Amino acid sequence: MNAIRKLLFWLLLLAFVFAGFWMVIVNDDTLNLNLLFMQVLNVNAGFVILVTFTLGLVLGLLVGSSWTRLSIWRKDRAAVKARQSAEADVPVVTPPNPPIY
Repeated sequence: MNAIRKLLFWLLLLAFVFAGFWMVIVNDDTLNLNLLFMQVLNVNAGFVILVTFTLGLVLGLLVGSSWTRLSIWRKDRAAVKARQSAEADVPVVTPPNPPIY
C-alpha cells in the first residue's frame, strides 16, 4: 500500500511538472505586468500562469494546515480543561463555538 502511495505521489508530481512546462511552452505570448510597487516588462504568459498557480497552491496549503492546527489546539485545550475540572469535581462550562465563515 505504501508503494502505491509513493508511485501515485511521483506520478502526480511528474504530471504537475509536465503541465507546468507545457503551459510555459504553449503560452509564449509576452506580458507587461504593472505590479503594486514595480513594473515587469516582457514576461512569458505561461510562466505567469505557472507561478500564480504554484503560489496559490502553497498559500492554500499553508492556510489549510494552519486552520487545522488551530482547530486541534482548541480541542486539546478544551479536553485539558474538562480533565482538570473532572478531577476537581467542578462542572464544565464550555464557551460557545465561534461562527464559521
